[in-house]
Amino acid sequence: MNDWLRLLRISNLPTVWSSVLVPLAFAGGARGVDFANPDTYLAVGVALVSATCLYLAGMVLNDVLDLRIDRMERPERPLPSGRISPAIAMAAGVSMLGIGAILPFGLGAAAGIAATSIAVAVVAYDALHLRTAWSTALMGICRGGIYVLSTLCLCSYYGWSADIAVVLTMFAAPMVIHVVGFSMVARDEVRDEVSPQW
Repeated sequence: MNDWLRLLRISNLPTVWSSVLVPLAFAGGARGVDFANPDTYLAVGVALVSATCLYLAGMVLNDVLDLRIDRMERPERPLPSGRISPAIAMAAGVSMLGIGAILPFGLGAAAGIAATSIAVAVVAYDALHLRTAWSTALMGICRGGIYVLSTLCLCSYYGWSADIAVVLTMFAAPMVIHVVGFSMVARDEVRDEVSPQW
């Protein structure tokens, strides 16, 4: 069990959940979110489950795709050590990715497209992050996309107009910039070459 928790990097999940809840908090009273209505939590629940699955899939697929390098540099990790089968990890990652991408379609096409876009960005990041430093932009899109996904789940449920969706998704922009900048600094620190612009 500990190996799966380590592979999934479960300790970071609260940051994913908080990103889902930000649009709900800002939309609250002003836009008629009825917190007393149990159906309200359907939209939030779908966004939470989808974002959780997409995040966990990204963690697993990252280690699957990095297996060759991890065998040399991090042999103690669950996959290179053989404590978890790479084939089982791949199946789990693909399954979670599929659930995360498909589930929001139940609330509408816009929410589903947002989730599918995050899934594509997750796979692209996992495949490219060792090849180019600018793959961090994909990571930023993944994290900022959660704001968009949550907003569109709420919009789909409440039938809000497009301008409300635009305003709420603007919260994604600072998150994208923050994640890209933070990731670039962390990446450069390993090489002792922190870029001054970040």
